[in-house]
Amino acid sequence: MARTAQNVPPSRPHEWRQREYLDHQGNPVILGKVSGDDDSFDAEEKHTIQIYSKTTIQPADFTDLYRYLKPISEDPIFLEIYTPNQDDAFACVEHQRREIAYRKRLYADTDQPSGPLPPLIPTFRISGSFSRSQPNFDTGSCLLLTSDSYQAGWDSKKRDEIGTGPLWIDFTRKFSNQIREIDLAARVEFDELDDIPFFAEYGTGVFPEATEVTVKLKNDQTAMDQYIESMLDYLQKRDASGWELDYGTDELVSVQTTWDSQQVKEILNEQRTKDLRSMDPDTLSLSRGPRDTEVTIKNHSGVESDLQYVIYVQFLADILDPALLETTARLFTAHVISKLGSNKTVRFDFKIPGLSLSSILSFPNDLPVGALHSPEDGSERQRILPLRRHDIGILPDTTCEQFAVVLDKPAFVTEPGVLFFMNNLKPKDFIDHRYPVAEVRRSAGMFEVVRRLAMLGIEEKLGNSPNRDVTKEECLALLGLSLAQYQDAVFEAEQN
Repeated sequence: MARTAQNVPPSRPHEWRQREYLDHQGNPVILGKVSGDDDSFDAEEKHTIQIYSKTTIQPADFTDLYRYLKPISEDPIFLEIYTPNQDDAFACVEHQRREIAYRKRLYADTDQPSGPLPPLIPTFRISGSFSRSQPNFDTGSCLLLTSDSYQAGWDSKKRDEIGTGPLWIDFTRKFSNQIREIDLAARVEFDELDDIPFFAEYGTGVFPEATEVTVKLKNDQTAMDQYIESMLDYLQKRDASGWELDYGTDELVSVQTTWDSQQVKEILNEQRTKDLRSMDPDTLSLSRGPRDTEVTIKNHSGVESDLQYVIYVQFLADILDPALLETTARLFTAHVISKLGSNKTVRFDFKIPGLSLSSILSFPNDLPVGALHSPEDGSERQRILPLRRHDIGILPDTTCEQFAVVLDKPAFVTEPGVLFFMNNLKPKDFIDHRYPVAEVRRSAGMFEVVRRLAMLGIEEKLGNSPNRDVTKEECLALLGLSLAQYQDAVFEAEQN
């Protein structure tokens, strides 16, 4: 039967439409969009943007929030708004990791759900990379609203008058216990590898750390739609067809592991590896702080040390055992000294933070940290930090208000269990919103940890040359090329 004007359903107004469910902590989550169609919630592929806020978002402001973020394209996006307020980016990351794992478990454990499940959260390619050969990483992305500027909705000029823009947060979705080693693929720049002739002539370096968390501040709020458009461009697809989103369901569903005191004691004993050579951790001088959760280790009696760092032992956060803290401090310091040699003096202040990386933000910065460096021009000595991505011989071009070392697992020697925590990063010479304002990196191993803390690239005058380059064999393996294909690409470039 043909439709007539009388039996065509009336069009519905475009308005905020939503449904609610509970997160892993039992708090409400709002999934919504501005639409004239309720059926859009039944779509299998949902391009969801994960939204956190420092202050409560009122339901009356949901429409303006959607208009604030909606890209110019017709891509259907949904906002997932988490109701518990979060104070900082690190709290958002930890909530997201648990929420992602919780939803993956829901789908894995439920054959025939009695009602609609919360949507799976899609993965993203590493922001800034356009390489097609880069493998899929279990990477997440979310936003933290830092002000009420979203209340301006479509009025882009009014946004800056109300407040600051949001923080854009990229992070690895894996928990630390899932990371037994760091793949080389997570430590190279695929955009450089893809250019075979360039690689053949100049090579490309291997990063000593893999990035765990990157936080950027997008303060040009007139371009919010463009930022979201770019964010959608980095949604990972499962295959070359480019239709099906990758939700990371191939990754193992896991939860963050915690350890009891007996397990920590046994694992720490395994960290007394042969790399210590003749260095006995028990001979190091240790002094206790005003609290049982703080100790200091030095290998000299002077006032100033070549290396000074604050080291947070996160895996002891729910144990608070002074004896285990002392054992950890001695072991870590002994491994550093054994690799550096006795000519370097060190002072390491060890502290037990809370369970969250956010807890580090509240600790005072009362120790000047970094490796002591004497400039060749004879100017005043300064402390320098491993802020650059590469282990090279050039001073950092950014400053960092809070730098810390974090041990997030007791197997910090035999596994990659050392993080570099950097907050309030600022370029020295200019403002560039492509630079992160905060970052967390996971070191590939203790060899890399020691080089970076001592800033040996500067001492060895490496210049622009990274301490480690990708080999040709590694390049072939990373790109999935045969030697003949590699040689053909080089030959073709030489002919052009």
